[in-house]
Amino acid sequence: MKKIVSLVAVLLYLGLTLVQAQAQQKVPPAPYGLKPIEAYSVFTESYKNKDYQNALPYGRWLLIAHPKKMKGVSDYSGNEVFSDMIDIYEGMAKKQNDPSVKSAYLDSAATLYDKALQTFSKDEINHFDWILQQGRFYQAHNDYIQNGTQKAFKDYEKLFQMDPKKLATTSKGYYVQFIVNQLVNQGEKKKALSVINKAQPYANAKTKQYFSQVQNQLFSSPKERIAFLKGKVQNNPKDVKSLKELYQLYHQTGDYDNAKKIALQLYNLDQNYDNSERLGSIATDNANYQDAVKYYKQAISEAQTTKQKKAVIQGIVGNYINLEKLQTARRYARQGIHLDSHWGKPYVDIARIYAQAVNDCSGGNMTTKDKAVYWLVLDYLEKAKRVDPSTKGQVNQLIQTYKQVTPSVENKFYQNWKKGEKIKIDSSLKKCYGWINETTTVR
Repeated sequence: MKKIVSLVAVLLYLGLTLVQAQAQQKVPPAPYGLKPIEAYSVFTESYKNKDYQNALPYGRWLLIAHPKKMKGVSDYSGNEVFSDMIDIYEGMAKKQNDPSVKSAYLDSAATLYDKALQTFSKDEINHFDWILQQGRFYQAHNDYIQNGTQKAFKDYEKLFQMDPKKLATTSKGYYVQFIVNQLVNQGEKKKALSVINKAQPYANAKTKQYFSQVQNQLFSSPKERIAFLKGKVQNNPKDVKSLKELYQLYHQTGDYDNAKKIALQLYNLDQNYDNSERLGSIATDNANYQDAVKYYKQAISEAQTTKQKKAVIQGIVGNYINLEKLQTARRYARQGIHLDSHWGKPYVDIARIYAQAVNDCSGGNMTTKDKAVYWLVLDYLEKAKRVDPSTKGQVNQLIQTYKQVTPSVENKFYQNWKKGEKIKIDSSLKKCYGWINETTTVR
């Protein structure tokens, strides 16, 4: 059995060598002494009937004796003979069980692709299509052709250099995706990106999506991703996904000026909750309290959940305190209480507002009446702790701080204030406290 296999391999090799050496040898006569046209007729009939074994010797002879034309036969096409012989070798390979014999037939077919491209000019055959068919052949039979996948890659790469647009649009972009995938696997990052850039204008949506995935994989460092995303945004200023990632990267790398520009770009595209809240936070960090209030108010109008509303209210209150618009700050804090009666933060905020009012009213010269307002501050801090135990740690520290500045026993004696007595924190206490208009208890 081994002798039979070896004999087949030798015959294939000899047949292949015959084709390769046609330029160095005298053209042999047609098989069995037939006339050229008769040999051609037997070949075509055998090929049509898929009698590949019978067609094989005639086809080999035709490739040597009549690679392009046959005198007296107007419909003779040498390139079709090459194509038919490739089919014959491939068909015979399919019938083989022995891998070495199968490989031998396939190698013979592969050689004919190269031979055809050498034999026929670009005017005589379409080199692009032949190279594409050759690449597909290598890829289809890579299990039996040594380095078949790499050979296919080289063919597709050659086609891309010949005509980037044509290859990028052939088979819905499959071949250009194959090239990029191979380059990435080989660590050829720059080459892969070069192919993507050249193919991008001609790629369909699915191929562009693949390119994007590859680019995401290749651009790993923040600096590389920033450059990549800037290019994407430049091509599509409405690419919200890229803009959001670009903002995060700028923020992550400490480039806050550019982060702010991207945040503003997102806001101008869509004044939704996220984009408005983001600008409000940036403005707060930069002490632009008036701008912060503007963006937070836009955010609260777009807020969909209680959690979102609470976050924005907290921002508005803090910025109005910084703007020393205490009455307005209290109004929004009360909105927070109305929104969630078990949320302690608005009570802490009102305590802060009243403590700030003391600083403003006293002007650095605190009297007993000013100190009395701290009882109201303590009222709100204790209420915060009752409704929201999560505030306990913060509130207890504040309570200890403000207790130290409430009226002393002597202060209360001279004001004739008795423990447990109710007093008003309004203009009757001091004109500048008129807007507070609340009651507290002497402690």
